[in-house]
Amino acid sequence: MSIGEELERLAGLHAAGALDDAEYTAAKSRLLAEPGSSPDIQRPPDPPARPQRTNGNAIASLVLGLVGVGVGHVLAVVLGLRAKRQIDASNGRERGRGLAVAGLVLGWVGIAAAVVLSVLYFAYGRDATSGPSSETVISGEDEGWDTTSALIAVPLVN
Repeated sequence: MSIGEELERLAGLHAAGALDDAEYTAAKSRLLAEPGSSPDIQRPPDPPARPQRTNGNAIASLVLGLVGVGVGHVLAVVLGLRAKRQIDASNGRERGRGLAVAGLVLGWVGIAAAVVLSVLYFAYGRDATSGPSSETVISGEDEGWDTTSALIAVPLVN
């Protein structure tokens, strides 16, 4: 008797009430699990798994976080957030969440450093007329300035 005929016999017994639902399901499962059963009755094989690929936005976020100048750190944050969202929605097809997080962290650190440097610049270095002229720095004539370098003049704190 073929697998198809046996399945029809089981269905008939189930319809007639000779097999309850649990018995019918168990008999059908045993029948389909037998070696040599017909391939047209079994479920088709799983499709081959596609290899994971690294999210491009995650890579770009990390690179911009490392070498970002100007707007680069802001872009690192934006691309890192986008990459995390895409990776989470990919159901395992994409990887690179660690790269995205690293790009986010470096982006935020770069933004924070830019803010701190801007505050320091506006607090101490904005008024160029109050400092000594370049001739004074080079010659060391002004008593209120540290002239250890001809390129940088730093006010001394009294």
